[in-house]
Amino acid sequence: MKKVLCGYENCDQRRIHWERPEENRPHQTIEVTDDFNEKVQKTYCSITCACMDGAMSIRQEKKI
Repeated sequence: MKKVLCGYENCDQRRIHWERPEENRPHQTIEVTDDFNEKVQKTYCSITCACMDGAMSIRQEKKI
């Protein structure tokens, strides 16, 4: 297993916790298999980072 950086370029610009909005966390790493190619694939530390990078979206299926 190896570790790669989160695919979201600004991962380190996110806050550590909602109670400490001034503090940014370090760029997160993700453990992946040895054959994972970060030049071809991206991996994300969270759904938030994936959405911010445009790899995912969250939407409501029908209006409530």
